[in-house]
Amino acid sequence: MALIKNCSLGLGYFFILVLFIYSCTPGGQAKLAEQENLMKVNFDLSILNDDGLYGPKEGLRALDYEFCIPMEETKKVEVKKIDASIRFFDKAKGRIGCSANEYLCIGSTHQKKHKKVLTKLAALDYIKRIDQVFYE
Repeated sequence: MALIKNCSLGLGYFFILVLFIYSCTPGGQAKLAEQENLMKVNFDLSILNDDGLYGPKEGLRALDYEFCIPMEETKKVEVKKIDASIRFFDKAKGRIGCSANEYLCIGSTHQKKHKKVLTKLAALDYIKRIDQVFYE
């Protein structure tokens, strides 16, 4: 019994060591950072096909998403460079609850490399979360 306990403890240390070594490699660091940034995206990216669409074959549709950014022109330009689909709203709060000092930003997954776009947006420190839009 002690052997099994020590073995499982050893495996735990082994996996921690592998994770540590992997995170020290440039590719590993980038992957871990990407995974951490994608935690800001509060919907399932795996439901999207290569065109950024989801649903049944005869009823594919895009997924719209929303996030808030500070009302600064430089940030607005930066976001628009990353995602050409973004629309900015200065008075609307959205379901996400933007403040009076923030733009509500709404984009669409129906674009080339939608996952890369979302990853780049999520990497911006002033974007706290990205939620799916549910129109009423």
